[in-house]
Amino acid sequence: MKTVSEADYADNDCRKNDNVLNYGSIVAQITESEQYREHLVKICMQYFRFEKEYAEDCVQKAYTSLYEKLYKGVQIRDCKAWLYSVTMKPTNG
Repeated sequence: MKTVSEADYADNDCRKNDNVLNYGSIVAQITESEQYREHLVKICMQYFRFEKEYAEDCVQKAYTSLYEKLYKGVQIRDCKAWLYSVTMKPTNG
């Protein structure tokens, strides 16, 4: 899976069409969603019995997926619910 850096997003300015959020809105949503990270890690550790490092990787994949979905213009109304849902999937995104 190809990952896209923040620089790539900034270069494209996230304005492919009217349905795509601008870069500032994406960053704001991700920043606001950061408050759930530690709880998601704890849930991964308990539910999947992951070591902390693996749980952190699992949660990071969910955040990366969130970033990519927002960049593509997918409207996610409840980032918290979406992150919990994606984190709890074995395939993670």
